[in-house]
Amino acid sequence: MAVAFSCLTACAGVFQTTGNEAAAHGVLAFIFLGATFYPLAYTPLLVSYTVELLPFFLRAKGLSVMNLTVLAAIIFGQYVNPIALQAIQWKYYLVYAIWIWFELSYVYLFVVETKGRSLEETAVLFDGEDAVKQLADSARAEAAAGAGEGGEGDEEKKSSEVAMHEHVVPTAV
Repeated sequence: MAVAFSCLTACAGVFQTTGNEAAAHGVLAFIFLGATFYPLAYTPLLVSYTVELLPFFLRAKGLSVMNLTVLAAIIFGQYVNPIALQAIQWKYYLVYAIWIWFELSYVYLFVVETKGRSLEETAVLFDGEDAVKQLADSARAEAAAGAGEGGEGDEEKKSSEVAMHEHVVPTAV
């Protein structure tokens, strides 16, 4: 998307300054190319990454903040883009091109890769080992409280505690 938008900016600049018809066709081609990458990559990541990294009790608030931010960006784009394009013409594309390259750099340097990790391993990445140990201790305490009751599901609770402990404390992160 960054490359497509940079090429769009270059073609728009060439067309605006020289009137080259091939550059105008390039603008159209890169608009469609950039518009293809956006919904394939960026749009689904907004929701999926937000949901993946927020714990359950914060998920609704986090999604609300994410949606509010997206709507603010949409409103900004709806009202500011036409004014800016009219005022500085193709140079306004530079603003977006620089912003997209900044986002790409930020994501590459600071966003944690969570592909192929369990939720517990992801929790270790974001919350640290202590949060996972607290989760395991809480599960043990819950299992111990249930063991005193002597009910039918004691063996099932103990086996689920062992299984959770195996997943909560990953061997290699």
